[in-house]
Formats: sequence, structure tokens, C-alpha cells
Amino acid sequence: MTFAAKAGGGGAETPIFEPYEEELPLQSGYYTFVIDALGRFRVKWGNTSSHASLVDRRPVASAGSFRIERTGRLAEVFCQSHNYRIAYRDQHDRPVVYTIESFVKHPAFNASPHLVFHFSRGLADRFLLDRDGNLLSDEQYREKMLLLEDEGVVSHQRNVFGEQQAEAFLAYVPAPPERLHSIHLDQAIASLEDLGDLGITTVADPVARFSTDFPVIPTGKLNFILDKEGWLVIGVKHHHLLAGGDSVGGAGHLVLDDEARVVEVRLNFSGHYRPELTAEYARYVHRTLRAHPLLVFRPECRIYGRKFDEATYRSVAIEFSASELDSDGPEFDEELERILI
Repeated sequence: MTFAAKAGGGGAETPIFEPYEEELPLQSGYYTFVIDALGRFRVKWGNTSSHASLVDRRPVASAGSFRIERTGRLAEVFCQSHNYRIAYRDQHDRPVVYTIESFVKHPAFNASPHLVFHFSRGLADRFLLDRDGNLLSDEQYREKMLLLEDEGVVSHQRNVFGEQQAEAFLAYVPAPPERLHSIHLDQAIASLEDLGDLGITTVADPVARFSTDFPVIPTGKLNFILDKEGWLVIGVKHHHLLAGGDSVGGAGHLVLDDEARVVEVRLNFSGHYRPELTAEYARYVHRTLRAHPLLVFRPECRIYGRKFDEATYRSVAIEFSASELDSDGPEFDEELERILI
């Protein structure tokens, strides 16, 4: 079953969505999608008002937007489109079942167990389903959003800093970044309104800097930013919320073991800021994190950067060694430049 587009101009179609394994997980943030008449996904980074342009106005089986959360998992799917105006009857409707199965079974979408699908019967008549096609109440939806926010953070917590750490932190002043990074406008989206219009995020105050006053150190996968002065902020909130919407000197992920030791650093893994992976940026973030008195690193800590292609919306992870990032020699700059070409 397919749906035809409303009248209007066409355009060059978007390539079939076929990310390579090294480009997974997907960057966190919002994407526009259609499933074409042959069941193939066409996906574009951010949101676009023209789903029809992704397939040159040909019929589609489904259209809308989806959100990837900070762990790289599929969190929400919004099935609505100005171009196609698909109306769904209920959870048993064939297009509903087909859309859910297409997302859940696709190898590029690591569907969260808390995944929520939004379907519309009309302009202001929606229903929510989980990944198994079960109806969700508004309260159940709110519960799933809370679970998604905490996903990837394990239960172990540590809140005791050593005396030497505390003393070192009192004297600590980070190096300020030489370059700041602003939020990409295609990521300043909080929700899809009744008619599919994009709502701009309302940003609250930034999260408190990581310090000896931190009540607990959660473990697992955390987001981090380095603010305008180079101070570290960590948490499970999205990067732009950690920063209060402000520009940052760095943004990425930390993975901590059950003793709160850093076992993995992802230097620029941020859908909201997408800092360009340069030798200068990689060195700055690595050295600033390593110099923080309250962070403890495992000797075998792994370090990754992400090369993101704005034209194809694809990214590739690149692993670095600590010795490379500690060196000021030109060899690292030349090698990274060669890789990024």
C-alpha cells in the first residue's frame, strides 16, 4: 500500500539509506525519512518540510521523522507529512504495522526497548504505540521518555573523591578553547507540532560544572561538554541542554566503568554541535579531560573521533592513541589530514 504526494514541484531524490557498519551508531538528533514503494529507506539529516523531494514526488509507503537518542538508539518515530498527509486508523492498520516492522527490523536502527511511535488519525488526533505495536497512554509515554533519558547509565555510582583529588581541584583552572562551536540549527528541535511545524528548543540554565560538589558520579555512557572557559560538564542530558544552549569548546561522550574510571572517550560525538575533527580539537579535548583532577582514566582507555560528512549525512569513527594526542609533532596532523581527505 502506497500514498501519493500532493501537487507541487519535484527534486533530486535522496540516495537509498545504506550506512556502513563503521558509521554506526547513528549520530544523535533528528532525521527526516520516507520508505519508498520498494520498502527502501530514504533518510536526510535534520528535518525537512518536503518528504516528497526525497523520492522526486513518487509514492511512498511511509513518511515522517525519527529521533536518535544520545546512545545511538532509535528513540521516537513521528509518522506525519505535509506532502503525503497519511491518516492512520488504529494500531491494526496495515501501514502502521508495516512502518513499525520496517524500523524495528532494519539493521541500521538499534531500536531502544523504550521506542515510541507517533501516528496521526487527523490534524489533532494522535495515538502512541510501543515497538511491539501496543497502545500507550500519555502517562506511559512520559515514563518511556524518562527511561530513554537514563538509558546507557548503569546503576553503580561513586561520590567519594580522594583528598589529593580535592586539593588538586581547588587549584585547577582549565585551558580555554581556541575555538567555540555553536548548535547546528537542524538540531534545535524539541517536538513536532500538530501540523508538523518544527518547534525550537526552549533551553534552560546550563548544568553545573563537574566539581567536588557533584553529588554522585554516574557510570556508564555520559555526555560531556567543555564550556567557553574549558570547564567540564557531564550528565545524561543532551549536549545543548548541558550547555544551556550556549557555544562550547568541545562536546562528546565518556564511558565510565563501575568504579567511575574512564574507559572510553569519544572526542566529538555530538549531533547538536558536531565539532569538526581536527588535530587541534582532538588534542585540546583529550588534554583538557586528562588534566581534570576528578577524572580517573583506565590505562587501556580507548579514544575515538568522528568524521562527519555534511553532504552525505554519514560518519566514520577513527581511533587514536593517547601518545598521538600527547605529541605536538607534525606527524599526527599530517596523518589525520590524510585520513580526513
